[in-house]
Amino acid sequence: MLKILSSIFPNKCIKCSQIDNTLCANCETALKITRGADLPGIDQCWSAGSYSGWLRDAVLAYKSGRIEYVDGLADVLYRVIKAANYAPLSIVNIPSTSEKVRSRGFDTIGELALALAERSQQQVLPALKFARKIHDQVGLDRHERAENLASAFTSSQAIFGSVTLIDDVVTTGSTVIAAAKCLRLCGVKKIYVISLCRT
Repeated sequence: MLKILSSIFPNKCIKCSQIDNTLCANCETALKITRGADLPGIDQCWSAGSYSGWLRDAVLAYKSGRIEYVDGLADVLYRVIKAANYAPLSIVNIPSTSEKVRSRGFDTIGELALALAERSQQQVLPALKFARKIHDQVGLDRHERAENLASAFTSSQAIFGSVTLIDDVVTTGSTVIAAAKCLRLCGVKKIYVISLCRT
């Protein structure tokens, strides 16, 4: 899909729309890459910035079906990995529900994982699946989010070493905490969470 997109949409900066680069050097300096507070079961949690401004707008556009934003957002995530300065061998993405894939036309986090893998020389492991139906997290408080995601993920794949777990937005951390718990049961030793935004 990404090769088809590159032939249709010219490369342009995700922030300023300058042609020929999906994240120009000037706009790269606008990223506020930070390591956030530790979360249970997670070794480090990094994000490119807060859920505001142009980064929020880009995430919302992408989640609304604008697949052409994938390369720019993958470049943002790659800058986060470089800033974090670690080197897990595999990328695991938070899965999208079938309802969201149908409504958006593609698997947003899955496509982002593939684009990031091309940049970071890591392999994508589609290890996580939903064990049951979950409710949309939007509008739920911290307790409700945790309850909604409790035992929500499953995997039959053995995974060793360390992984990069990616999501678009980390809010309370309930999603990545539940995913990390499942990954630990699969044999993962270290988990580094990388997100576009953290609220």
